[in-house]
Amino acid sequence: MKLFLCLFLSILGSIHSGLFAATPFENKVYIANRDSKTISVYDSALEKVVNTLPLKKAPEKLGLTPNGKSLFVLNDYSVSIISTDPKAMKVLKTIDTFKNSRIGRPIAIAFSLDGSAAYILCNQNQDTKVELLLLNTSTNEITNSQTIFNFLGRKTTAIDFIVSKDGKIAYILYTIEKNSAIVAIELAKNKQRWIKSLNLSDPCSLVLTADGSKIYTSGKTSYYSGTLSTINTSDGTNKTIQNPHHLKSFAANLNQKIATIYANSASTISIIDTSSNQCNKTGIKGVFSAIALNKEGSKLYVANPKESKVFVYMIDFPYMELFSTFSVDENPVDIVVGPEM
Repeated sequence: MKLFLCLFLSILGSIHSGLFAATPFENKVYIANRDSKTISVYDSALEKVVNTLPLKKAPEKLGLTPNGKSLFVLNDYSVSIISTDPKAMKVLKTIDTFKNSRIGRPIAIAFSLDGSAAYILCNQNQDTKVELLLLNTSTNEITNSQTIFNFLGRKTTAIDFIVSKDGKIAYILYTIEKNSAIVAIELAKNKQRWIKSLNLSDPCSLVLTADGSKIYTSGKTSYYSGTLSTINTSDGTNKTIQNPHHLKSFAANLNQKIATIYANSASTISIIDTSSNQCNKTGIKGVFSAIALNKEGSKLYVANPKESKVFVYMIDFPYMELFSTFSVDENPVDIVVGPEM
């Protein structure tokens, strides 16, 4: 029955594509391949890789504007901005952040709701200061730089950040020496709304629930096991839940009627029920580095760096069915999914 549903959805999508032509920027999935220094472009309507773009540096993180027209690639000490036009996909500009000691190493990116601004979080070169850059996506110029932390003499490392649904608050996960914490920053005023300590070792990425009320992150208790933390966005109150795996990355279902978040550890995929904070394994096992959901929450893309493949799962909650697999270049480490028609 589940397999029939997957095939039906695929056929329905093909019929829909025939009736309504997609724009060049729709139905695209972008995969960062670290070891081969490339970006793979997968067309979800054609169900195949349609382009591979070589880069000068190994990509670490990806960010895609809401309209799908510009892809941002974060490297060790630079940010490359790529036009995703399939007829002329190319690097438009590279911002070298190594030469500017105020900026340092970019580690995460988010966009305003209308896509007019990109926020780029950077660790300053001396590991004592964290900067948040504001970039105009029309001109691809940095228009502002805010110092979030400046702990002189104390090693401070930003891990990840996300922006609230209304685009007004940035939530930043960081470590200072051996301690972890999260802070809420009012972007317009560069003012701390709250800051809370987290009892996490080796914290990873952040994810915001569909209704914007909670944030999830994960830490490590041993090589195989970890903890899952939930954080209230209004005041930062948080609690920690023991979890059998150290979750590395997350993908939230944006459908508020289905309060779920998908997460991957290094070896399995889990589903978090945000209404009960229960984290359940799916039974899917392998070697995983990144996951991403399409906006409708009907397809989950899972990167396997060992096999240099991406697995596509069709979702009809609570069911998941492997729909297809495609090969990419060496060591895929991040995935972003563009708008769909």
